Parts: sequence; C-alpha cells; structure tokens
Amino acid sequence: MTQPGSSAMPPPSGPDRQRATKLLADRRAALDAIPASEVLRPRISWEHAITLTGRLLSLGKTYLVGPVPFTDEAWKALLADVSDLEPTVLAYFAAQDVIDNALPPDSIARKKELRAKVRAHDRSLGKWAVPAFEDDANEAPVIAALTPGSGSNDDALDTVAWVAMWKRHPDALGKSPLTPQYLDEAEADATELLPLLNLEDSDSGRRDIASRAYTRWAQIYQRITKAGRFLSPDDVVWPGIATPPSPTRREATTPAPTPAPKPAPVATDPEPG
Repeated sequence: MTQPGSSAMPPPSGPDRQRATKLLADRRAALDAIPASEVLRPRISWEHAITLTGRLLSLGKTYLVGPVPFTDEAWKALLADVSDLEPTVLAYFAAQDVIDNALPPDSIARKKELRAKVRAHDRSLGKWAVPAFEDDANEAPVIAALTPGSGSNDDALDTVAWVAMWKRHPDALGKSPLTPQYLDEAEADATELLPLLNLEDSDSGRRDIASRAYTRWAQIYQRITKAGRFLSPDDVVWPGIATPPSPTRREATTPAPTPAPKPAPVATDPEPG
C-alpha cells in the first residue's frame, strides 16, 4: 500500500510565528462568522495538524492535478482549498499558542510532560484491562464507555477510570505487568494534569477562537482528502484526522461534504493519521 508523503511543515518559530499570528488576526472575522452549531472541539494538537497538512500537500502535488471529472467551479474551489490549507493550519497554531502561553513557563513544560505520560498510562492501562475484564458483566459496560476521546482531558479522565477498575480487582494485576505502584503513579499524573488543563481552558474566548480555527482547518482538510481519495489510485493512503492510535481504540475520520457531483467512487476505509 502506498504510504503518505513524509513531508511535514516545521513548527512555526521566529518569522513564521509572526506570520501565524497575523494570519489569525486577518481571519478573525471569518472565524467568528462560523455558526456555533458547526464549531468543533479540537481533536488533535496543532503539531499533529501541521504534520498532517504537510503530508496532504505532498500527496496533492502528485494526485490533485488536472484533468479531473469535476465542474470548473468545483475544481477552482478545490484549488482554493489547497492554497488555503497551510495558512489555515498556521492560524490554528497561533490560536492554540495564545492558550499555551497563558500559563506560566514552568506549568507549560510540566503540562507537556504530563500529557505524554498520561496518554501512555491511558494506553497501557486500557491495553491490559480489555482482555482482563471484557467478560466481566460489571466492567464490560465501563470498558465500552471508554471510547476515543478528544484530547488530554479525556486521556486523564480515562486513566483515572482505568486505575479505579484495576483497584477493584487487585488479584488481576498478577496477570499483567502492572503493579500497585504503577497504578498510584498513573493516578497521580492524571490528577496533576487535570488542573493544568483547566487553567489552559480558563479563558472561554481563547478556547472558542482556537476551536473555530481548528474547525476551519478540519473542514478544508476533509474536503481535500475526499477529493484526493476519489482522484488517486485505491492503494494511496490519504491520512484522516484522528488522535494518535491506541491499542484499544480505532481512529476515525470526521465526515465531510463531497467536493462536487461525480460518479460514485470505489469505497475505501479511512486510514489512521
């Protein structure tokens, strides 16, 4: 299977950071005009969004070329989306950067460290809990409820839930590499992370503009992806928007409108980002 291009835009810094800030300012009116019912909560970090954007643009250079079975209007709209994808992801970065820099420097560093640790805890605890408790009539519904989340907050809440499950069954620890000390550590990390995330979200205005910037990027990204999957061979992987993969979770893409009327394409399964 053909893999996506490895091209990725570097994290904005220096002049690029300034450009990102200006792009966000220039787009504020358009972002504020997005209906509240369409605004999405960010599912992925700006770092991952930038990586996906680079990979998509790399694929586009090969497969988003004419002639195409689209109307002239639809083709022009697609080209406009391709041109706007990189500025849009930079605007998302700038909006999220405002949130991140609202925290003290030591809190920012600790939050970043805890995000990685808690995500790993969530994966490890879930990986071993599923085979240990999926046949338990009381725990199976709890496992089913721990579905793919939307970020670090869900990672932390899920970690707390997994720890509680394991502590209800201390005898089951012997069937896994987990230890009581690890459970305490995972719970402590998740509990420490949650207040830092709450500080990050203390300003509703900052969170709202970040969500709107993410929404606009995701809408454009999905339109390009849908068109690319139709125009390219079936074995070309167009990365969908998804949180990083977990042993107990399957990634899914956000549905998007068809770019233009066209013959029914061959169905393909969404690929993980």
